[in-house]
Amino acid sequence: MSPKVPHTRASGVVLRGFGRQQRAPVDRIAAALETLPSFHLEGLREIEFDPERLGQKATGYFLPPRAYTSLPNFKCRAEYLEGEERIAVYAFASERELCELLHHEIGHHVCQRVIGGTLRKRWVTQIHPGAPAISAYAGRNAREDFAESYAAFALSPERLRSIPTKYAFMRDEVFASR
Repeated sequence: MSPKVPHTRASGVVLRGFGRQQRAPVDRIAAALETLPSFHLEGLREIEFDPERLGQKATGYFLPPRAYTSLPNFKCRAEYLEGEERIAVYAFASERELCELLHHEIGHHVCQRVIGGTLRKRWVTQIHPGAPAISAYAGRNAREDFAESYAAFALSPERLRSIPTKYAFMRDEVFASR
């Protein structure tokens, strides 16, 4: 049996496993989440730091806990696990990188669980194809474009201002209070 790892709550979300690392103080992780609109975190149960699972998402699904695959995928540093309503973080080099990863993955949660089908359809059919991507990764598809644009708006909105339609969508539709 593994020892019980202490956890913290931020806006109703459990932060688990971050006390095992030294790169990002848990109180600053919690403070970063507190800057987001609280309704963006509704339905998100936990954010877990789980470095032991780095490399296990090679075949499109997880192996049982602590079972390892011979085909590691070391590019996946974090992910939003939609069916579990949680974010898993596997690796990060700095507090800044963690913050970017978290906001990106929260963007996936917001797209899937918060904004609703009408706005999601508008993003996919009008906003995404009608404007340039904020990053090379965002250029992969509408889902990654939304997550990258969400993170950019939350962390450095001036970056997203260079793409007026995406900036306005985030400001007026996604980040506007209910």
